[in-house]
Amino acid sequence: MNPMHTAPRDGTPFWGIVGNDAIAMVWHEGFAAFVSSWHRMTMAPGLTIDGKDYRDHSPVTHEPRGWLPLPRFIRYPAETGYDG
Repeated sequence: MNPMHTAPRDGTPFWGIVGNDAIAMVWHEGFAAFVSSWHRMTMAPGLTIDGKDYRDHSPVTHEPRGWLPLPRFIRYPAETGYDG
């Protein structure tokens, strides 16, 4: 398990360790928090809030005690016919 001060803060998803659980999460700059989900409201065409055509709200925030990288999924060669 890696210490939280080394967790990615560039939008890269990772497993945050909360209690005995590993929860997929990201750092969300707008909320200044580690979040596992949030809602995005898209504005009507031509409308903006703070210069954006969307607004993120209702985050599920966490204070993980450590983190782990998400596993890399196996990619099979196209010639095998298996798309994993």
